[in-house]
Amino acid sequence: LDSGVDPSLADLQGRITWFKSYITGGSQSPNDTFGHGSVIAQILGGSAVSGFPGGVAPDANLYIAQIASSENNYLGYDTQAFQDLIAQGARIFNMSYGPFDEVTSSTSGSFYSTFFNPLIQQSNGLFLVAAMNQGNPQPSSLAGLPYLDPAALENWIAVVNVAIDSNGNPAGLYTGSIAPSNACGVAAQWCISAPGEVQYLPIAGTTYGGLGYGTSFATAVVSGVAALVSQAYPWMAGPNLQDTILTTATPLGTGPYPNATYGWGMVNAAAAVNGPAQFAFGAFDADIGSDSSTFSNAIGGAGSLALTGSTGTLTLSGANTYSGGTTVDSGNLWLSGSLASNVTLSGGSFGGPGTINGSVTNTGGTLISQAAVGGQGLTLTGNYTANSASTTAIALGNPLTVDGSASLAGILEILAPATTYTPTSTETLINYGSETGSFGSQTYGAGVYWTVSNLSYGSKALTATVTASNVAQTSALLPGADAVTLATAQGVQASLQQPMAGTPRSVPRTPASWPTPRSSWRRVPMRRPTRASP
Repeated sequence: LDSGVDPSLADLQGRITWFKSYITGGSQSPNDTFGHGSVIAQILGGSAVSGFPGGVAPDANLYIAQIASSENNYLGYDTQAFQDLIAQGARIFNMSYGPFDEVTSSTSGSFYSTFFNPLIQQSNGLFLVAAMNQGNPQPSSLAGLPYLDPAALENWIAVVNVAIDSNGNPAGLYTGSIAPSNACGVAAQWCISAPGEVQYLPIAGTTYGGLGYGTSFATAVVSGVAALVSQAYPWMAGPNLQDTILTTATPLGTGPYPNATYGWGMVNAAAAVNGPAQFAFGAFDADIGSDSSTFSNAIGGAGSLALTGSTGTLTLSGANTYSGGTTVDSGNLWLSGSLASNVTLSGGSFGGPGTINGSVTNTGGTLISQAAVGGQGLTLTGNYTANSASTTAIALGNPLTVDGSASLAGILEILAPATTYTPTSTETLINYGSETGSFGSQTYGAGVYWTVSNLSYGSKALTATVTASNVAQTSALLPGADAVTLATAQGVQASLQQPMAGTPRSVPRTPASWPTPRSSWRRVPMRRPTRASP
């Protein structure tokens, strides 16, 4: 939302997905007589061209709402503009504008709440706002909105401008006479820093000649990073994006952070596209839908992870230390790294070859112990509790390890072994410190050509006898197998057991019947075929 966009700029060719003007008498064809909006668009998502290295997110879709024709003529509170953008599917809203007041002395809280709360609820998007450029210790009332109305906290980011020295290192808040940055102040918890001194392609007929300073441009940088994160994780809503961007920032200043000067620190795109670094704001609600994503950062914080979805999978590959626990209600959570707190599984699935430094309670989902190679499996340093509605799925060769007590019930599902692993006649399915209960039934996953029987609940391990399955046995275990299927399978198995014509039914493979060593081979002379007499 800004002054529009100049469509003639080389780096914005083919980059404008949608445009609409909301100023009086404004043209509905892309235009920008002021120039500010064009600079924002370039920084956020311009293509790389001669004289410009490209914006932060050159593959992002740019939706332009023209709400200004000059610096002092911003229609920043045009409900229709926001609603139209939301209807277009926009979820990241760059607001490089605002009032000059400080949030701590503002009386605008009621107005902001009335205007923005419905938009936040409607979009569940992320609103990024410039802290403004008066050199104040506090941001503007718009950037500091959650101070006035905490309901906006999870969907809001304020941005300050950090100077960069000749070596490319942060050098404090920008204090130049043109546009000295306000500090984060009371907005520290939702505030971040970014470079606000930028180069861009000049905007013809305006005062924007190729070099600019200010929190407006710093905000565009952070919005570009938000677009990159959204591309990496299309399922993320505004609170997910906010948590990811803030917690992956590089801390600036001394002492604890976030702090009143820089907030969480310098925005870090490379870290943000690998997922959050902390669950810092309570529960991180991850509704992954049908997407497959990986969080590879080591996630800390006092918050928790709550997973929902349909067929999608979220993989945690880092050494995670967040202490609030993990819940899986639906969807699939795969652990190739480690967790430092308990897991509650009420639906969907949770598993992998990783380690949980805690306990797992399974009240209706599927716990999976599986790996790409034999010998590895899911490890719990605490206890495992499975109730009658749960499923415990174990791949042959990837036993579940429970250092504490295992309380077993529900379904035991046998999964196929890793392609490099051949099951032995006796396999360990679960190692445990102690055990109570037993599984009520047993099933098989896809591609299991082994029969598992004679479950033995020992003092320290659950073991079973494993034999190779024949076609009839395997078919009988398939879901939905009927009489015709079973009869066909039995016929196929009987055929496989019949000797080939001209060979004995059983020829033992003794050393005497093995092929002659190559060193004793001799060439047999070829003979010309004879012709039949006429």
